[in-house]
Amino acid sequence: MALSKYLYIPENLRKPIASICHGQLILAAAGSVKGRKCTAYPAVKPALIAAGAHWVEPETMAFCTSDGNLITGATYEGHPEFVRLFIKALGAKISGSGKRILFLCGVSFNGSSFKFIALS
Repeated sequence: MALSKYLYIPENLRKPIASICHGQLILAAAGSVKGRKCTAYPAVKPALIAAGAHWVEPETMAFCTSDGNLITGATYEGHPEFVRLFIKALGAKISGSGKRILFLCGVSFNGSSFKFIALS
């Protein structure tokens, strides 16, 4: 069965729709990119164009763009901009003390563990 049978995103939905990397393939299957400006991982370009999207070539893998309530990004490298555009689409504002903080989270790669460290 076609994936599009299970997907429906109303065009008049006023809430932000955000997708990054290859996730835009789901939006294309749902018919949600037709006539909309979007970007994605470059390998997704042919599918988005075939679905009627207005492709925006990513300048870098951190590139993100928005078209109304649709926010799209090329890869995870664009998470900071992606989140900024999403917060803006929600109508919210982030404010802070202006301090820079370094976070190193606990992860494990091939048996090597890294602990959480936060410096401000």
